[in-house]
Amino acid sequence: MDLTVRPYRPGDEHSISALLTRNTPYLRDNPFWIWINRVLPASPSLVAVLVDKNNHVQGHTAILPFKIRVGQRIIPCGMSCHTLIDQYYRDSDMIMPLLDLVDKLAGDAGLEFQFGFPNKNARPMYKLPDRYKVAKFLALEMDSCNAGPKEESSRITFEPIDRIDYDFLFSLNQILDSMDREKVAFARNLDYYCARYFFHPQRLYISYRIFYEGALAGCVVTKHYEKEGKNYFHILDLFLDTCVASYELILSAIISNFSASCDIFSFWKINEGVKKVLLSMGFQENGFDTFLGIRLLPGNRITEEEKSLLLDFRNWRLVMGDSDAF
Repeated sequence: MDLTVRPYRPGDEHSISALLTRNTPYLRDNPFWIWINRVLPASPSLVAVLVDKNNHVQGHTAILPFKIRVGQRIIPCGMSCHTLIDQYYRDSDMIMPLLDLVDKLAGDAGLEFQFGFPNKNARPMYKLPDRYKVAKFLALEMDSCNAGPKEESSRITFEPIDRIDYDFLFSLNQILDSMDREKVAFARNLDYYCARYFFHPQRLYISYRIFYEGALAGCVVTKHYEKEGKNYFHILDLFLDTCVASYELILSAIISNFSASCDIFSFWKINEGVKKVLLSMGFQENGFDTFLGIRLLPGNRITEEEKSLLLDFRNWRLVMGDSDAF
């Protein structure tokens, strides 16, 4: 079997898109490739490919560079995504050479660790050296029929964001600067917000300004989809000025205002404080499971204290928008 592992070369994106589209239930066309590899990350993604003798891509993996705050340090790292070998070549034993190459590319680029959300087939690899399981966690879910009474519209209102409004972005920037800092969290800024939620070519999300008694309290990014005859409502991200309104108040309003448009609310924890609020509202940890793992990359400067922060899931601010799956 004449297969070669090598770094990405310009022009490979067409073959990569074809590979991902034919092996997954999602549309992974060239606009999506450009968005996830060039628009979204802090710098161009690091990509390794498995090619056949005709230079057609039959395997792929990528690391998207980001910056994550770990304790007091902002660390360059990367999200591992779209690790895949075509179904006709999965017996070729080329997965480890593919992963080793992309890890070397990331280490050479100065990234110190990578994190990812591997599927069930890839999870056993996190028992290998320098790969660590952070947590296997369940989505918090609640049937919409259990939602409480609707909040008065005069108190809390949701306004769809259908264009980039610079006054709003200025206000959002102030909210981002004032938000509590979890011990492990994406170093969010306006570039990340716009790239992640406004520039996605498939228009999957709806963002809303949140007003409490006329004052801007923050914004929420949502996604609606259908699965097995059920309509799901996700919070992709939530930015809140807690000097204006509490998480308890806003989450309650989100549930009551959107309960008529879905069957099931399904959220990640966001942080440990929000998780407690959701549990008190009747959410249960019985949704789909997700595995979070990290891999320390060659040349990293991760201290033992930083490693212990990374490996404790309670330290993470984690929203669905942090995953390539949403």
